[in-house]
Amino acid sequence: AWVMRNPLRVLAPTVALLVVLGAPFLRFETASADISVLPATAEAARGLQTLRQFFPEQAESRILIAVRFPSGPALNRPRLDALYDLSRRIRALPGVASVESVVDAPMPLGKADYRILLSNRPPPAFAALEPLKRMTVGRRTVLLYARTAAAPSSPAARDLVRSIRERRSVADGAILVGGQTAEDLDSAHYIASHTPAAVGFVVVVMLVVLFVLFRSVLLPIKAVLMNFASIAG
Repeated sequence: AWVMRNPLRVLAPTVALLVVLGAPFLRFETASADISVLPATAEAARGLQTLRQFFPEQAESRILIAVRFPSGPALNRPRLDALYDLSRRIRALPGVASVESVVDAPMPLGKADYRILLSNRPPPAFAALEPLKRMTVGRRTVLLYARTAAAPSSPAARDLVRSIRERRSVADGAILVGGQTAEDLDSAHYIASHTPAAVGFVVVVMLVVLFVLFRSVLLPIKAVLMNFASIAG
């Protein structure tokens, strides 16, 4: 009875409290759960810490870059030159520790060297590249891996994926970027692009049901607004 006699005195502080509680919702971001959600004492977290301490390269994140060409073979001369340029472009991006690919041998080599090494009959001294070639080169597809110390769900890793995706063409082929970070970005984009339609459907159904139930226009609108405030808080 007191609340009904003093609606504004109750409404103002209640709404203000809900707005304060819901303010962090404006910075809401989606991401897949990773090992960072575990406590530091968990065995998996301690295992990762040990891996980072003794084998730092194995603990780094890897962004998968697949270059798909319209026809084979994947390593003709113009495509090989374009893959070489792509690898150097990715390697120069902020946060990239190194690139692992068939055009990234441990020793410094130029485009002309790779044309010889990746030919059908490479010199015997470079036969060690053949297993890597078999693992990363298909008839129409070539794989590259960008290594970064940034956590998969971090803003730095996401910015890196966006930078790689800025230029999609490689000779007559196209780049496809995968891995956990790319999956996070694509999932977040999918959810964000479909959320307005889903929310709109729920709101319309709620308005119709409450209108039929209460024969009122104000009550359904108030119920929807209060639901939004409650969810945000």
